[in-house]
Amino acid sequence: MAVSHNGGALVSDTEVILKTHLRVEPAGDPSFEVEKRLRFGQMSTPVAGSQIAVIFDPEDHDDLMLDPAGPAAGAMATVVPGLGSMQDILNTVRTAKAASGGDRQALSEALRTQFGGAGATVLSGGAGFGAPADPLDELAKLGALHDQGVLTDEEFTTQKRRLLGEMSG
Repeated sequence: MAVSHNGGALVSDTEVILKTHLRVEPAGDPSFEVEKRLRFGQMSTPVAGSQIAVIFDPEDHDDLMLDPAGPAAGAMATVVPGLGSMQDILNTVRTAKAASGGDRQALSEALRTQFGGAGATVLSGGAGFGAPADPLDELAKLGALHDQGVLTDEEFTTQKRRLLGEMSG
């Protein structure tokens, strides 16, 4: 998800919200891992292995945020390898789309394999790629993503309204 400020006219006015897996290494305390949705400047999105400064509650490691004061003030965290950079993700999708030869099921399976196996949910319906998906199937998939915590309540509600609008229109 991207968030724009000041009308979003400049790249510097945009932040991205990413689900980020971190290994936090506080000085003098044991390391721990946490997965959180964090905001990064569009031009400063970290990649696996990046070091970023964080502030956390020692009593609740899930209560963590980026440290605006930078590395000198707080604990350091390493971004744990996951899906890779945005360019890696786009390249993977393009390769899978080309290899599927227009078969939506083959594309779905290829993406599911690349991005998480049986637990992954693939939403279909890209422009120019076969027949449009059944809105009720899409709604079920969105519900699964919401139940898994991938979509927030607000994201789920927005997408549900979009799908229901398509059904009635």
